[in-house]
Amino acid sequence: MGSAGSALPQLKRLIQRQADAWNRGDGTAFANTYAEDAEFITFDGTHLRGRPEMARNFQIYFDHYTKGTRLVFTKVPVTLRYPTPTTAVMITNGCVANPGEPECRPDSHSVQTYVAAHRERGWELVSFQNTRVQNLLPPPRT
Repeated sequence: MGSAGSALPQLKRLIQRQADAWNRGDGTAFANTYAEDAEFITFDGTHLRGRPEMARNFQIYFDHYTKGTRLVFTKVPVTLRYPTPTTAVMITNGCVANPGEPECRPDSHSVQTYVAAHRERGWELVSFQNTRVQNLLPPPRT
């Protein structure tokens, strides 16, 4: 069984493997950071289902639309919650930096939601959603 103390290091390793795969333009390695039956909502709203579909389509993104970009995480995690002992929901911040950009542009920040499940192999990413930060509402009062 998973525990709150054991999920974060494994999730951070998966996130780092994702960034490394993205930065190499390797769709298969990127998809391999997810469970076989994972679901993924891409930056353009495409809904990918399963690791093979993710690998195939991410290679198309890497070869044509996001070629040479870098996946940059600015905060991992923003929050990490455990709705059940075998489910983790992690919110992160980051961006895709264009070639030659040393960091995230102000207009490129996104919020990512990862859902992980503790299974036979340990913690696995089973769902992902990416949303561009628009900041339409004023900051909350503190």
